[in-house]
Amino acid sequence: MKDKPSFTMSQDLEVMAPVKEKGYGIPVREWADVRQQLSDLDSGWPWFNTVGSVFLGASVTCAITALTANVLATLPPSTQESIHIQWIIAIASAVVGAAFLLMEWQHRKIRSTAVESVIHQMELIEQRFPPV
Repeated sequence: MKDKPSFTMSQDLEVMAPVKEKGYGIPVREWADVRQQLSDLDSGWPWFNTVGSVFLGASVTCAITALTANVLATLPPSTQESIHIQWIIAIASAVVGAAFLLMEWQHRKIRSTAVESVIHQMELIEQRFPPV
């Protein structure tokens, strides 16, 4: 028997040459720096926003429960204590939720600063070359 392949395959591919266009010649270290800055940008999961919204939702729920329980005239003393606990939970979760939303705002501010620094670095590279 001959060692003949069981199938044959051909690819008629035509490799196209790149189109000529203008470009910037920058040092490799500078390109690596821009690439590193871009890779450091991370949008990430917005968990500060999500957790803050959950805490604020819990705060609103506890506040509504405490307000509607105060409307009822005949409440046993144990219910009065639970209303105080509900107000404490409502206030505490509102503070924690607001803190998480503040952290999300700060996180967005830091991310936008990082993006602006990358754009600034790219503008500095462009300024070294004459306008086209």
